[in-house]
Amino acid sequence: MPSVFLREEVLYPDYLPDYLPHREAQIRDISFSLRPALNFSMPDDLFIYGPPGTGKTAVVRYVFRELEGVSRRIKPVYINAWMNNTPTAVFTELARKLGLPVPRRGISQEEVLARIREAMEKERYVVILALDEADQVIHREKLLYQLTRLNEESGRLSLILISNSLPISSLDSRIRSSLNLRTVEFPRYTVPELKDIVKERAELALVPGTYTEEALALCAVYGYKEGGDARVAIQTLRYAGRLADYEGLDVITRDVVKRAYYSARVSIYRSQLLDLDQPLRQLVVEVARKIKNRKKITSGQLYLQFCDKYGRVSERTFRYWIQKLRERGIISTSRASVRGNVYTIYLNIPPDVVLHVLGG
Repeated sequence: MPSVFLREEVLYPDYLPDYLPHREAQIRDISFSLRPALNFSMPDDLFIYGPPGTGKTAVVRYVFRELEGVSRRIKPVYINAWMNNTPTAVFTELARKLGLPVPRRGISQEEVLARIREAMEKERYVVILALDEADQVIHREKLLYQLTRLNEESGRLSLILISNSLPISSLDSRIRSSLNLRTVEFPRYTVPELKDIVKERAELALVPGTYTEEALALCAVYGYKEGGDARVAIQTLRYAGRLADYEGLDVITRDVVKRAYYSARVSIYRSQLLDLDQPLRQLVVEVARKIKNRKKITSGQLYLQFCDKYGRVSERTFRYWIQKLRERGIISTSRASVRGNVYTIYLNIPPDVVLHVLGG
């Protein structure tokens, strides 16, 4: 049976297209900030922020792709802090991507830093380091301090922090001063913008005539419903294509898209949830249960509920867990009262998806 796909990989999360619709302004802003590197001068430090699925990572990778090959002395380095969430892991990955022979184990952080520093001084590299999911490490001020020291000693390390939020104010003032961060905002996509993005991918990924305009429009609507998230729109189209193939259909219709939507949502959030430690999973499940019943939950209520079900933990430990979930973008909080340290908790992942992936 013929497939609706020409190139399914075009719809994969890590695919980087040759054109990024509706991010021309951000590409131009970031490229301008990094332009001094072409003259082997220091580019600006950047803080790139915006909701998930708004193209932050894709734009940085796109700009880096344009920089690669310009000169061996310009070293754009992308590191995902979700996968490398300790200072040692970040420095080891940085060394590896600079081509330095550094084992992942059995070497001290100081030795890794010494090798990086030596290479930067010897080769006169201009290193542009992008830390994606920077929420994972931004609270580790020792890491940022050491990166600023690398710059002071070598004079040529620029830092790009990519985040779903804007916690700059939580940084030590000396680090903020050293970094002198410029901000680039990525707003949520609108429905027409999402439709343009999905149509661009569909033309590359699918056989002509195997999809309808109405199906693409519904993918865009679903992406908008999930917070202007292009990932949801694109993955919904991908899963709709797979469903069409499975059922032997010639055309992806609105009905196929409707049935594919849930699987697409689960696929996007699954790894983010399964990566959590057991106490954090339990906390998220409790929040999801409460919110699914359309009830608000405060940090105080959640604490009592959690202790009652799983056994008592210290308030300090509980606050740490809440902070970890907030850093990972799984929950958001707002102050629930003027007095005290009580917060209303919001779930950034659909509660039905949380309960499907984690059980409960």
